[in-house]
Amino acid sequence: MRALLIAVYAVIAWYAARAVLRWLLQSPPKPERRGAGLPPDADMVRDPECGVYVLKDRAVTRIVRGSVLCFCSEACADKNEARGR
Repeated sequence: MRALLIAVYAVIAWYAARAVLRWLLQSPPKPERRGAGLPPDADMVRDPECGVYVLKDRAVTRIVRGSVLCFCSEACADKNEARGR
């Protein structure tokens, strides 16, 4: 009976050691690349109303007090205009 318990503990220790070694030796996860489908020279701008980033080419632009603001949609541009910012 004692030999059987020693064998069971040895098998458990073997699997535990193997799992720890696999975990230690694995390669680190690769960071996600956001915007992988975008061209490398794509210029992104941040919507001042909701904080969403949008391509500058697709942004809705408005001139407010002499400066150009870029919005993600007409709705955000209208909200910003209604607030009087």
